Amino acid sequence: MANGIDIDTGEVVNNEKFKVISEKIEEIGEEQVIVWTYWRKFSDELHKYLSNKYGTIGLINGGTSESQRQKQINSFKSGELRILIASIGSIAEGQNLQNCHIAIIANQWYDYIKDTQSIGRIERVGQKNKMLVIRVVAHGTVEEDVLDVLTQKMSLHDAHNYLEGIMQKKFGLRRVVNDSGQYKIPAGAEALEV
Repeated sequence: MANGIDIDTGEVVNNEKFKVISEKIEEIGEEQVIVWTYWRKFSDELHKYLSNKYGTIGLINGGTSESQRQKQINSFKSGELRILIASIGSIAEGQNLQNCHIAIIANQWYDYIKDTQSIGRIERVGQKNKMLVIRVVAHGTVEEDVLDVLTQKMSLHDAHNYLEGIMQKKFGLRRVVNDSGQYKIPAGAEALEV
């Protein structure tokens, strides 16, 4: 039986992943931690499980009202909440959570940008601590395959940024936002095929 959730139904398959997340929280000690999830049912069940072990745990997902969401974010920022379980889709873009430097990614998502955004919530200007990102992936599952694809996407993205930097430094080319996504050649520069 696989760990985590059934992708088709969103139902929690078993709680082995919950145990691993709990062990990681124990290892972290008293530091604040945000646990990123992508499925509401999973986050609800994880919240119940961790609340039984640790007491008051924050939860922000699609079922959290806007007022409750802001209240929990404020409690987390102030240090009242040590553990926050959150869905990246339920925390507004631009939200700063740099009071925390530890993230546990409980469910792998295929979207590189969403993955980066979840980490980016705590990796902000003002972050004084070294970041720690823990990915909890069940071996031998589709989720492990998703992580492989995500890693490939990250490598391609990093390579693209590296090459773009070389183009900017060496040839004075800069990226412009246009329909074709092409480099704009500054006046007086030679066109160069790469």
